[in-house]
Amino acid sequence: MTAATTRRFLNLTVVVIKSKCMKLAFVIFVFALYLPLQLHAQHDDALLVKNTKEGMYINLSNPEWISTTFDLYRKAGNESTFKKIATLGKLNSQADLEKRIDAAQKIFTSSKSPKAQGVEAAWHAYLKDNDTLRAFIVSVPQLSFVFNTAYQDRDVRKGVAYQYQIKENQKIIATSKPLVFTERFPFPDLSNIADSARGTRIQFTVPYPEEFAQFITIEAKRKLFTAKQTDFTRVTLAVSTQKKNNQTYLVLTDTSLHGFSEYNYQLRLQTIFGENDSAGYTLSATNIPRSMMSAVAEVKVKPSKVSRAFNISWKLRDPQLVQSLALYRSENFDGNYALIGHFNPKDTATTDPIKTANELYFYYLELTDLFGNKRKSIKIHSVYDGKHQPTPPIDFSAAPSQHGVSLTWKASDPFTRGFYVFRRQGIIGDFSQVSPFVSIQNNSGSFTDSTRLDPNYTFYYTVKAESDTYDKSIFSDTVSFRQQSSEANLKPPSDVSAVFRSNKIFITWQNMNALVPATAGYLLFRKKVTDKDYALLKKEPLFTQNYFIDSTLLSAVQYQYAIASIDGSGNQSLKSIPVTIDLTNKFIIIPEKLGYERLSTAIKLKWTSIDTKRIENIKIYRATEDEPFKLLSSVVKESQSYVDNAVVRGKLYSYRLVITDAEGTPSTPTEALLVSF
Repeated sequence: MTAATTRRFLNLTVVVIKSKCMKLAFVIFVFALYLPLQLHAQHDDALLVKNTKEGMYINLSNPEWISTTFDLYRKAGNESTFKKIATLGKLNSQADLEKRIDAAQKIFTSSKSPKAQGVEAAWHAYLKDNDTLRAFIVSVPQLSFVFNTAYQDRDVRKGVAYQYQIKENQKIIATSKPLVFTERFPFPDLSNIADSARGTRIQFTVPYPEEFAQFITIEAKRKLFTAKQTDFTRVTLAVSTQKKNNQTYLVLTDTSLHGFSEYNYQLRLQTIFGENDSAGYTLSATNIPRSMMSAVAEVKVKPSKVSRAFNISWKLRDPQLVQSLALYRSENFDGNYALIGHFNPKDTATTDPIKTANELYFYYLELTDLFGNKRKSIKIHSVYDGKHQPTPPIDFSAAPSQHGVSLTWKASDPFTRGFYVFRRQGIIGDFSQVSPFVSIQNNSGSFTDSTRLDPNYTFYYTVKAESDTYDKSIFSDTVSFRQQSSEANLKPPSDVSAVFRSNKIFITWQNMNALVPATAGYLLFRKKVTDKDYALLKKEPLFTQNYFIDSTLLSAVQYQYAIASIDGSGNQSLKSIPVTIDLTNKFIIIPEKLGYERLSTAIKLKWTSIDTKRIENIKIYRATEDEPFKLLSSVVKESQSYVDNAVVRGKLYSYRLVITDAEGTPSTPTEALLVSF
């Protein structure tokens, strides 16, 4: 039988073997089987051994051995000698052939099992010892089994290596290489499959070892790429092989297409033993000639200079082949895209208004061609970083509260992201900022000024709004406030002292209760020498002690501490004479500032220089929306930047640094830095 004759049997339900020499026809199988174009006998290995779920499958690959009797031996990895397990080769009667056909039902899947149809004709052909028949038998595993040139060894254990040997009259004929039993057939990898088109036909080509061809069938399903996942239907692909540069390639051709379009395919591999490949392959292919295809190119997204919007432009290759275009936008690279608008093929630009500045926006265009096929452009992103000066806040008011001066106001601009509060002592003078950034809440803002104000002066407050482009408004209207005098005539503590030891500062002061009985407790304030205003170090008053241990030191700077007395009504005295302590070269230093830069595929962290004399290294921690802080990397102490390449578009990351001194003591982490990539 020639290779051309063998090729005609591919994918047939009934395999019929005809020979001019035999002048007979016999049917021995009813199954759908992919046969190789090269006969099994062409393999270099005399013994072909394969893993299956139920055991090792051993196949004799030499056609000359069909009419000879051999003994099959096996040796496990931990054994020193081979032991006989079966006799293979020549059959003695038609009854032996029928028994082998019955035994095959337990080895091969039902659709791939041989059936006892035409067995008498098959037996007479076997007795004639025809060369063509012998070659065909060793090329088909099911035929090899029923004609006793194959054996399934089920007496094997998972994880053990086995070696097989055949002997003729105690003479060693062939020995296999050791193979570990895994209970699983070693399916080939089709991930490098390539597609092409010839007319309306779609063809897939993939490197494919010849040894797998006899054991594997390929089930294919197809749908239009615009159809639902449930619309896949089974199709029959024409199967062939080709040789190129000493490499065998499997060629699958879809010959059932009658028009041009794009298609999705699903390929599933199955062995003749009934095992399914868990991988599965989903492929996309088209038979549309390139001359009939269009594409979106040169998509550009740029912030508008005249409005809060993006100017979006594009070009179409062969616009005459396009029905329509659709533009989509999202704030997440991976999904949640919303339709912005539809356009005709003559359109090349549009303007898209956006709500929030300094946020990433992602866009793509989807064209529909003359065949109804849809094709997406690449995704393009941009950040609107234009300028917008907001209008100042309105409805500004001030009122006394338990903790100071309570200030409230409302935003007057829709793009306000937050506020800053300013204060001035007396009518004449400049306003000074007294609040950190105050985030907008329900279109309003509030702040409590807890500073002990001198009751001899009137203080004036004003607010500035900040837009989402980080531009500030002019000052709002002002409100005034004057602190009422305390009836207790409180005095600030004296003899305030501070000592640094064990990475902490111990502050003590005079107990004022003996001098001023109305004294109920104390408020502790701290600031850097370079700062203008004090901050309350501990929110709750210290009622029963005249000392405090400060362990919240963040950097090696000069600190100033001051104490104020309070009475039972919450009235407080002026602050004490401040005491200063210098921590330079005494405490682990952390960076004064931590910032970042977005790169095209990474996030670059930057921080200000650190005194490297007493530190060992710098550790970088990262958290995501789904995971807590974890150590990302450790860098040398001289470093002032780090590039995080393991980031994904559309995700929010948090970073912080921890400094380790020469003795291995870690510092307090820096404040978390949030970065949207």
